[in-house]
Amino acid sequence: MVVALEISGSKGKVCALATLVRFFTFPPKFAMSVAWPPAPPLGWWIKKRWLVGQKRRALRTAKNTLTAVLPIMGVGVVLNALCIAIALSGVDLHQFLAALFLLGIGWNFLFTGSTTLSLQTYTPEEKDRAQGALNFFVFATLAVSSLASGVLVTTQGWTLLNVGSIVPVVLVALALGWLAMHQRRVAVSGAV
Repeated sequence: MVVALEISGSKGKVCALATLVRFFTFPPKFAMSVAWPPAPPLGWWIKKRWLVGQKRRALRTAKNTLTAVLPIMGVGVVLNALCIAIALSGVDLHQFLAALFLLGIGWNFLFTGSTTLSLQTYTPEEKDRAQGALNFFVFATLAVSSLASGVLVTTQGWTLLNVGSIVPVVLVALALGWLAMHQRRVAVSGAV
């Protein structure tokens, strides 16, 4: 898909990682939204908790600095892992609220960081086209994953849905670790 657009040299590896992160960070968000239909009086309150977690304006300035992209994405991975742990701990209202709040912030960190990483790999002339292609594939994946998560939770259950979310989070964590080590090696070899 998008990864095939630019897989040459270290910039291609960054683009592949960013696309991987953007691809895998969408399904859990919509799995939780679709998977647990809230009771009508509480529905607006639960969605509000998710939106508050995702759209924290105070956190946006820290996320957008280019020097802190990988650490911020690492925090996003940790927050998504905490979200999964809380979601697996039970199905009470306070667990859903805490999980959705952590999911909103963690997803926002990963999405913003992956967008920043992917756009670093392109020239200014290519950035608009690249952003359009990335968004197309991300939102196509989003549509499929939201429908699939609803089917999964109704046929297999809440626990399996959350256990299945562990794999993408671990893959993203491993990819971030590899990229951090690769950037450190390049920085050390360039300094010598």
